[in-house]
Amino acid sequence: MCLNQKNIIMTKAQFLEICSQRWEDIENLSNLKSFYEIEKTLDEVWTELGSKVLESTIGSVPLDHRKKRIKTKFGEIEVSNSNDEIQEISGQKFSPFLQEKLVYIGQLDCYERGSEIANMLLNIKTNDTAIYRITDKIGELSLKITEEEEFRDPIQLSEGEHLYVQSDGSMLLTREESWKEAKLGRIFKSGEIYKENETRNWIKSSEYIGILGSHVKFEEKMSKIIDEPYKKCQERIVFINDGAKWQWKWIEAEYPKPFKSLIIFMLWKI
Repeated sequence: MCLNQKNIIMTKAQFLEICSQRWEDIENLSNLKSFYEIEKTLDEVWTELGSKVLESTIGSVPLDHRKKRIKTKFGEIEVSNSNDEIQEISGQKFSPFLQEKLVYIGQLDCYERGSEIANMLLNIKTNDTAIYRITDKIGELSLKITEEEEFRDPIQLSEGEHLYVQSDGSMLLTREESWKEAKLGRIFKSGEIYKENETRNWIKSSEYIGILGSHVKFEEKMSKIIDEPYKKCQERIVFINDGAKWQWKWIEAEYPKPFKSLIIFMLWKI
C-alpha cells in the first residue's frame, strides 16, 4: 500500500478538530488516582485519535452502503469500497499492519490463547479462528517465497572445523490426510559447540530443515545446504543418524567420501 500526497485528505485544521474532541479527557488525566489509570486512559485516547486520523487519511467515507469495515491496530475503521489502497485487503478484513501483529501472536503461542493475548497487549477484540486463518495464509505465502528464493549464505568451515549433519523421521497423524511422513534435519558446525560443565555441552547455533512429506523432498532441501561444504571439505562432514535405511541410502549415494558416525540411542522401560 502506498499513499501519495493526493490521497491525504485530512488538513491541519481537521486534525486539530479531532484532537479537541478529546481535550477534556487529556486535561483530566492529572485528576486520576494512579499512574496506571493515567497511562491506561491516555492509551485509550490516543487509540481513538489514531483511528479517526487513519480513517480520514485513507479517504472520505461514502454515506451509503459503498463502504467496508476494516480492523486496524487503532480499532475498526470505515473505508470506501472504491479506495485503491484497500483493494488488497480481503477475507477477514484486517489491515496489513495488524495482520503482522496477529501472525506474530499466532506463531508464538497456541491459537486458543491468541485472542486473549491480542486483547491484552493490543486492545484488539478478535477470535482464535481469525488468528489461525491469518497465520496459516501468511505462512503459506512465506513458504512459497523461501522455496523460490535463496536467502541463506553458503556454510563456510574454518580450518579444522567439522560440519555435523543430523536427520530423523517419524509419522504424524494429521486431520486432513491421516498419517504423513515427517522429516527433520539439524546442521551445525563444531565451532558452535561449547562446554557448559564437565558432563554437558551445548550448541550455540544450528540450522534446521523440516518438512511434512517424503524423504525425497527432504533430501533435496538438505543437499542444498550440504553440497557446497562437501565439495571443499569432504573429510570434515560428519553424519549422525539412526539405522533408517533411507538415510544411509541417501548419504552413500550423494556423499560417499565423508566420515560417517552411526549413533543409536535406545531406552527400554519395563
